[in-house]
Amino acid sequence: MKKIIVLMLAGVFVLSFAACTSTSSATSKNSSRISVDQIVQVFDNATTRGGFKVTGPVTGGNHGWAFGAYLGDISELGYEPGYIEEEYFIEGTAQYYQPVDALAKDGKWTLEAVGAAPYKTRLTVRRPADPAKFNGTVIVEWANVSAGYEISLMDNRGIYDEGFAYAAVSAQVNGLYGFEENPRGLIPWDSERYGSLDIPNDGMSYDIFTQAARAVSQNRPREGVDPMGGLEVKKLFALGESQSGSRVLSYANGVQPVEKIFDAIIIVASAGRGTDFLNEMAHVKQGGKTKVRNIASRVREDINGKVFVINTQTESLFLGKLAQPDTDNIRSWQIAGASHSAPSFIEDIYHRMYRDGLIDALPSNSAFDTNVVDWSYVVEAAMVQIQNWIDYGKEPAHIPAMQVVNMLFGYKTDKQGNARGGVRLPELEVPVTRYFVNMMKTGLSGHKIPFKEKEIKKLYATHQDYVDKVTAAAMAAEKAGIILPYRAEEYIREAAASSIAK
Repeated sequence: MKKIIVLMLAGVFVLSFAACTSTSSATSKNSSRISVDQIVQVFDNATTRGGFKVTGPVTGGNHGWAFGAYLGDISELGYEPGYIEEEYFIEGTAQYYQPVDALAKDGKWTLEAVGAAPYKTRLTVRRPADPAKFNGTVIVEWANVSAGYEISLMDNRGIYDEGFAYAAVSAQVNGLYGFEENPRGLIPWDSERYGSLDIPNDGMSYDIFTQAARAVSQNRPREGVDPMGGLEVKKLFALGESQSGSRVLSYANGVQPVEKIFDAIIIVASAGRGTDFLNEMAHVKQGGKTKVRNIASRVREDINGKVFVINTQTESLFLGKLAQPDTDNIRSWQIAGASHSAPSFIEDIYHRMYRDGLIDALPSNSAFDTNVVDWSYVVEAAMVQIQNWIDYGKEPAHIPAMQVVNMLFGYKTDKQGNARGGVRLPELEVPVTRYFVNMMKTGLSGHKIPFKEKEIKKLYATHQDYVDKVTAAAMAAEKAGIILPYRAEEYIREAAASSIAK
């Protein structure tokens, strides 16, 4: 079963740097240089800045619920009376772009709009039921479609405890139609509910993302349907992970400088790889293999807004000179001991797949233990860090990069055999396991080898000694801003309940 899980994970999270084809020097047919300000609204009928239409909330369909809906009782999230989840349709005319010059590794890209076409897609919104509990920020996630269906779940408990609202955008062709082989997109899954949706090409995805963000922004149209239910929005954060992280990186470099819609951008597990702006589908499955296109790039250092670039130990090995340096507006964190596939996300994905009928049975609980350190808690903490950075000027911590030997031998290790450097959660600071995370050797999920009893005894004199050290590490992690208070409390409770050094 574990082998099956690992193989399925490779389909769910397709790293852009594992692409079968690569595009690194796409150029425009027009060789003349265009001012960034000149590319806005090239097409009069484009609805980039307004004129798109929102309808909903959407109900009905063959299943009676939204694909990928929240798993559990959303009214129990955050503080009473909890959260509301609603699905909306958004339609308009989206532009597609092409680069004016080569897409350079410094991320300083200039685009020109070269066409536009009508689209209709969906927007899933989770917002506080009580406006007083809303912190003013909407996290806008670009739905990941690398598996041939949509995955949107970068919304751990912490963001709801902190009062964020959340919106997932269906921006790409695969999300609607799926792969030709065994299609499992929105329309095949529920044609009655989603049959009217259409995205003609993936080049439009960037402008669709912009328009969806405007639909939940502080400047959204107030006449007609309001997906935010009247909430007073103050900020928007863009978010993408893995495949969608690569598209959000490209959005940051090419579109954000023009549209200036997002106050912050969070790019997770993209390994310093963006994607192109071609109309052809970015992910195509042929003969059982997924082919993607990628572009090696950093985030441009002159970005307007704040940026968090987060990579796990899996991707950090591949960064090299693409590793993002910290600036006044950019923070880069690499998470030691964490693999591309976060355990909590994988378990959540499988439970949603089972509920939505994509799989016939759930794997055993032990199958979810193939992964290592869970990085999802760091991402939610980063969102709070950015909020404080913007509101109060409190800069997130500067954290040294992981220490790499080379691609063959991987990372430098400490006395316990774990990688050095990076964001170090209590699992690394108070270890009871060796974490092996190296895509060249362990694939996307990595594995762990628990210490033997004699090793445990050398490290921790008693069980209480272990609990005390975990407590200190958890409190230090909370103070550093790499986990939220509730997660620090969980670490301490889990340590106390364990049998380590008993």
